[in-house]
Amino acid sequence: MPFITASVSVAIMLVAVCFAINATASSEDITATNVVKIFVFKGVDKKTKKPRTSSGTGFVINEQGYIATNHHVAGGAHAIFVLKDGQRVNIWEGFDLKNKFANTNVEKSPWSSSDLDLAIIKVKPEYLQTLRLTPVALTTRTPQQGREVIAKGYPGIANNTTVKGVDVTANHTLSKGEVARVLNDAHWRKGGQTLSQLFHTAPISGGNSGGPLFDECGRVVGVNTAAPNEMKSGVVLNSKGKVIAKTVTPVSNDAFSLASDIKELINILDSRNIQYHLDNSDCLSKEQSMQQTLQFALYAGAAAFALIVILLIYVLRRPAVRQNMSRVVETYSRAIRRAPVHSPTPAPTTPTPNSSHDGIILDGYSDSAPRLIIDGALLNAQVIIGRSSQGTQYQVGHDSVSRQHCALQRRGNILYVRDLGSMNGTFVNGQRLAATEDVALDNGADLKLGAVAFKVIAD
Repeated sequence: MPFITASVSVAIMLVAVCFAINATASSEDITATNVVKIFVFKGVDKKTKKPRTSSGTGFVINEQGYIATNHHVAGGAHAIFVLKDGQRVNIWEGFDLKNKFANTNVEKSPWSSSDLDLAIIKVKPEYLQTLRLTPVALTTRTPQQGREVIAKGYPGIANNTTVKGVDVTANHTLSKGEVARVLNDAHWRKGGQTLSQLFHTAPISGGNSGGPLFDECGRVVGVNTAAPNEMKSGVVLNSKGKVIAKTVTPVSNDAFSLASDIKELINILDSRNIQYHLDNSDCLSKEQSMQQTLQFALYAGAAAFALIVILLIYVLRRPAVRQNMSRVVETYSRAIRRAPVHSPTPAPTTPTPNSSHDGIILDGYSDSAPRLIIDGALLNAQVIIGRSSQGTQYQVGHDSVSRQHCALQRRGNILYVRDLGSMNGTFVNGQRLAATEDVALDNGADLKLGAVAFKVIAD
C-alpha cells in the first residue's frame, strides 16, 4: 500500500508538470483555420483600365460564416474572396468577372463602420463546407500593460499578391509583442466617434489589417488596424540655403502597432444579434502558470506523503499485520544470516543443518500457510508432511495438499525432500519434483506443497 500511494503521488506531480507545459504552450496553439486572407476587388481604374485590388486579414466569428475585418479592407468592395490558410487559387477564376463575380465566396453588402474601422462579412453558405472554418474565442478581459500579445495575419511583405496570371496564396505569419498602453479615447479618423484601442509592440504591416490580436491564452483581444504615424517636421530650402517653407510629414513608426479593442466589435455583434464565442476566464502568464503548477505539485506531494503516514499508522496498529510483518522480517533475517557465503573460488554447498540435533523451520508466506518448526532429531529418520492427521508428523490443512504429501530426511549433513506422489506436486525453488525423487534443501530455499509456499530456515 505505501508503494502504491507513493506511485500515485509521483503520477500526480507528473500530471501537474504536463499541465504546466500545456498551459504555457497554449498561447501559441492558434488554429490555422480561424484566420483567413481577404482578397478584395475594388473595380477597374478608369485611366489604366486595370483592376484595382487589395488584400487584408479577417478572423472567423462563428460557425455561420461571419468574419470580422477592417473597414478599410472590405469597405467599398465590388467583390470579396476569402482564402483559408494554405490555400492557393487563381483569383480571376475565383471572381469570374465575366459573370459579375458569380463565383466569389462572400456575400455582397458587408456591414462596415469608417469611425471604428471595423467590418463584418459573411461567407456564402455553399462555401462553408469547403472552407471548414473554425471560430475564434473573444474576451473582454483586456490584457494588462506588459502582457504578451500575438498578431496573426497575411502581410503583403510575406506573400505574393500579384494577380494577373499568378496564383494568390494564403500563408499566415505570427509576430509577438506586448501591450504598451490602452487608449480609451482614441479616434480612427478625424471627427469620428471615440473608441478604445490597444497600443502594442507586435509588428504588423500592410495585409495584417483586420487580423486578430491574441492574448497569451489564444483569445482575441483586438482587431489590428495599422502602425501609427509620427509627424516629422522639416524645412524646404532654396538654392541659397534659405528656409522658404516648413513641412510636417507623417512617418510610419514600426516600433508600435494599433488594434481596436475587441469590445468595440462585441458591441456591434450584440446590436446585430450575431453569435460569437466568449471566454472571460482568467489568463495566466507563463510565469504565473508555472508557479501555480509547482505549488499544486508541492501540495499534491505533501498530501500523498501524509496519506502514506496515515496508512502506515493504520496498518501497523492491526495485530495480524504486525505479526505477518514480524514473520517476514524474521524469515529473511534468518535466511541472510545462515545463507551460504559465496567466495571467488568454488566452494561446496553449505549443508542446511550441520548437526544432527539441528532442526528447521518451514515459514509460510501467507496467513493460510502455517509455520512448521521441525525437530532435528526426527529428521534423522523421516518426517512426513501432509493434510491428514494419520501417518504424518506435521499437518498442513489446505485442500491443495495431499494426505501424505512429502517426506523430509537428513542424510549426513544434507537435508532431502521427497514427493510422495502428491496430486498437486512438490516444488523446490520453482521446479516440480518427480514422484519419489529426492532433492537437497539448502537454507533459504523455497518449498511449495501444492499452493502453500514455505521458506526453509535452518533453526
